[in-house]
Amino acid sequence: MTFRERLEWLARMVFLVFILASAAFLSAITAMRIAIHGREVSMPNLVGKGVTEASGELRARGLILRVADRVYSEQPINTIVRQTPSPGMLMKVSQQAHVVLSLGQRALQIPPLEGNSLRVSRIELLRGGLQVGEVSALSLPDVPADTVVLHNPQPGSGPATPRVDVLVTQGAGHRLSSRPGVSAPG
Repeated sequence: MTFRERLEWLARMVFLVFILASAAFLSAITAMRIAIHGREVSMPNLVGKGVTEASGELRARGLILRVADRVYSEQPINTIVRQTPSPGMLMKVSQQAHVVLSLGQRALQIPPLEGNSLRVSRIELLRGGLQVGEVSALSLPDVPADTVVLHNPQPGSGPATPRVDVLVTQGAGHRLSSRPGVSAPG
């Protein structure tokens, strides 16, 4: 073999090794992409759907439904209120979708507060799992200061919100209260 033949043979071998290395590199990149991404599906919007309907829709896409929490809401019982991940996100098959289910509306018993002081009313509401909402003030000369005159919602069963707005008196001669959260009626 002459020097020129050896040089041609070496060039062919380098070219073949380059082609084989390129094919191996492209195969490795493709395999990593498949391993990392796998089969991906788009996350559907589950909010407002029943748990059985949502579970079936996820199962058809190869995803799993996981109940993360339950909360009181305006939605009917076992209706999805929130979801993670959000709709439209790409997910790998067999991943979990976390949802928050509705417990329905919370049946609250609102105690009668008229005639109580604001402090006593707060305590009564806290005992029932409620809280004072907006406090408005009104000047009435015949009623002692800091007395609840009216509240909304009225005593009995209330809405899903645990907040009760109250109207209290300031006593004679007061126009505005200096307490935070108390405003004169407009």
